[in-house]
Amino acid sequence: MAAFRVDPAGVVSVIVSSNSNGVALSPDEKKLYILEAGTWDLDPLGAPSNPGPIAPSGDGLAVDCAGDLYASGTIYNAQGQRIGAYPSGSDLTFGGADGKTLFIVGTGTQVQEVQMNLPGLP
Repeated sequence: MAAFRVDPAGVVSVIVSSNSNGVALSPDEKKLYILEAGTWDLDPLGAPSNPGPIAPSGDGLAVDCAGDLYASGTIYNAQGQRIGAYPSGSDLTFGGADGKTLFIVGTGTQVQEVQMNLPGLP
């Protein structure tokens, strides 16, 4: 698997050509997170640089308004430190009226709803 970038001129480039699954941006859109591949700084045009070590594994990724990462049942802060947990599942997203409901998809048609303290990114 690989992760690609399409620049404003339409040029496609490879960000990483290793195992990757799940992509998200930090709330300020200055960081790119790719599950199992790492973290990158983004310039104002979205060009990645300075690959970093935060690379949780998993199948889905969500980010809350504080920049915390949710992957495979674990919550990490922006520095990559484990700060909490939630029921594991294959894919997840924030929703609900206040954006604080974490919807977690498991095997088959199983969907869990977990109320969190912070809203996710829209």
